[in-house]
Amino acid sequence: HIGGNDSAKIVYFTPRFAGFGLGGSYRPDDNNSEIIGDNALNTSNHQADVTLTFERKLGDVDVKADVGYYRNWGGTAGVGGAGTSANTSNWRTGALLGFAGFTVGGSYQKREGSGAENSADPTLTLSQDVTMWDVGLQYKSGPWGVAVSYTHLDTPGTKLTAGDDEQDTLQFGGSYSIGPGISLLGT
Repeated sequence: HIGGNDSAKIVYFTPRFAGFGLGGSYRPDDNNSEIIGDNALNTSNHQADVTLTFERKLGDVDVKADVGYYRNWGGTAGVGGAGTSANTSNWRTGALLGFAGFTVGGSYQKREGSGAENSADPTLTLSQDVTMWDVGLQYKSGPWGVAVSYTHLDTPGTKLTAGDDEQDTLQFGGSYSIGPGISLLGT
């Protein structure tokens, strides 16, 4: 997920060829529409995205990979109780390799924004830029599964705060399948 939401839009997925597939969507500006609703905070903007995927079994290894791009033009949202306006572009890539019950994967995402201003107080304006990456390892055997993942997030602070905000997250999880469609999960 690199952007967008569940609002009304045009979506197209190509048939898969030799493991490759392509998907895209476009959401028109809904600023003056009573019909095209939006369930997210961002409204009155155009949004478009495209993603190229690859899924294939190569010998004993399951390979899944993707690269995607998302663009938002002129959204408005509330920050500090007031409206902001920004253009953002996001891209991400990720891959999973599975073999003998093990799955290892990782992804990288970069979002860049421009034109973000808080209409009530420009000193509260948040940067639209975000860089994030993660890696993870999972093992599943029969009904049991265990996993560990690490995520790093880096974003500039507000205009009043020098330096970047960083967050590192380490997660451990487990699962047990009780029966068809019923699983216990813990993180």
